[in-house]
Amino acid sequence: MPRVVRFLMVLVVFVAAGLPPLSLAAEEEGNDGLRYGGGRQEYGQTFDEGISDLDVYWAAVFEGVGVPYRSPQVRVLDSAVRSGCGPPDASSGPFYCPLDETIYLSFAVIEQIGVPLSDYMVITVTAHEWGHHVQNLLGVTKGTGLNKEIELQADCLAGAFTLQASEDGRLEPGDISEAATLSIAVGDPHWVPADDPNGHGYDDERLVAFMDGYRDGLEGCRLPLPSGGVVAVAVPTRPVEALPSPPSLPPAQPAAPLGLPSLVPPTLSLPQGQPFRLEEEGGRGLDEIATGFPDAVEAGRLLREWGFQDNLFRNYASDDPPPDAAGWVELSLHRFATADGAAAALPYYADSRAAALGLRPIDLGLFGDQSAAVAGATYGGQEVTIYARRGNILVRTTGITPSGDPTGDVIDVALIPLLRLIDEPRLVSPELLGLLPTETHLPPVLRLAEEHARSASTTAATFADPSDAERRFESWGWRESASRVFLAPESGTAAGTTRFEVVAYRLADDRSASEALVYFLDAREAALGMAEVAAPAFGDEARAIAGAVEGGREATVYARFGPVLLRFSAMGTGDPMVDLEALLGPA
Repeated sequence: MPRVVRFLMVLVVFVAAGLPPLSLAAEEEGNDGLRYGGGRQEYGQTFDEGISDLDVYWAAVFEGVGVPYRSPQVRVLDSAVRSGCGPPDASSGPFYCPLDETIYLSFAVIEQIGVPLSDYMVITVTAHEWGHHVQNLLGVTKGTGLNKEIELQADCLAGAFTLQASEDGRLEPGDISEAATLSIAVGDPHWVPADDPNGHGYDDERLVAFMDGYRDGLEGCRLPLPSGGVVAVAVPTRPVEALPSPPSLPPAQPAAPLGLPSLVPPTLSLPQGQPFRLEEEGGRGLDEIATGFPDAVEAGRLLREWGFQDNLFRNYASDDPPPDAAGWVELSLHRFATADGAAAALPYYADSRAAALGLRPIDLGLFGDQSAAVAGATYGGQEVTIYARRGNILVRTTGITPSGDPTGDVIDVALIPLLRLIDEPRLVSPELLGLLPTETHLPPVLRLAEEHARSASTTAATFADPSDAERRFESWGWRESASRVFLAPESGTAAGTTRFEVVAYRLADDRSASEALVYFLDAREAALGMAEVAAPAFGDEARAIAGAVEGGREATVYARFGPVLLRFSAMGTGDPMVDLEALLGPA
């Protein structure tokens, strides 16, 4: 979620001499023991370089504020390794043990969820666990509050290290997108309660936390260092069960017009470090944009039909980029009156560019709510262009390299505006948000705690087969999503409900929403081990599931109203279906 904070540059002097030694237990002797060559790029030559960079970074940060620092041990989980926190399990995943101040690394979980392990994903995982070591040194422990807050701060600290690595020229094209992919893939499923004792944060929460650190450095992470401008992390100091009723959020207000310049950086900095200058910027009107299409008359008619509103573009140039790095980058935003207009425009834009320049479609996965990509030889080298939609805003990112493949740079640039729009429903789904119930529709004890607008790509990442989910969402014409989460004190409502969630998904048409209902219900039923039950008569069609979940029981109703699919979930210690039936049943 975008935050307006003053940028704080943390100056760190990297001096390797005199630092405490590292202990690295690898599967093989020597520096090659943790070499990951299967990824798209390598971080330097070996993983040892990443460990050294992390240690130097944090040693310098602590020295700069006058706080003693100790290096953690780093070990690879195998059958011979023992942990001060108990027997480790190499199949479970990485963890940090504060008792022996050791980071235990295993990447089996990442591989099990189907994410190809790459070099910077490995660094990101290690940087996250190193963040827990830093928290331990500063007294920010998992016993002081919600586990999720601690984990999200560690994600942010990994992003802060990544910012420094980028400024030092240690990153390569695609490294930031690798970290973003990992953040989305390892997020908690959306049905995991926010106060789950093992919660790490939802996919978009983890991505936002990482990007807070990457954009704003340590200030974005609220780490309790004794230095000016860095304030303590906001972690509750009481047990979860003693927390008061969550505060009520103000009612939804109409979204203020979004300034497109806030989504496009005036200067461009990419991980591989080639210097960019701003070559051209401005905004084009409808008629001027129409002349760029093969049939200007048709384009003008369609743009008016789709509700084109405004445009902003910035073009950046670098004179001598390294191989596989862009020397020319274009970032252009097109705003339409509705998500439907932008959805119709996206394939027209992509197909027209491909036809005009002789490019071919390529598959780079799903970005935002909808995307398409084209590539091929063009003037000045090889071009890759991504069109991505978030709500009613269409983003075009073009990168051209004189040698190699600019895909990594193009993905990194495309993520800049998409991440700033990642989870703010009042910007990307204001109308859909207005369809959701408020506190006035629910038992008085439930209070609004969260609002989200998750994109198609982040939602797909929560399914067992994200690629299959992406294909389905594209075929169903995903438009937008919005959700609200309500919480109650431990006792809950009269029926025992302590958490209530409502999510709306808008698809292209009634048939698509009907197919999505079955798909979403079956996925949730299988993931949580619930069973189908009788559903209240609600909407054009409705189905329900219920069963035992961690901490009590859940009842969920999926209901469709035309092309809009709604999910209502109630969780608690009693019978949550009672509250759902009261909300959805006849007055």
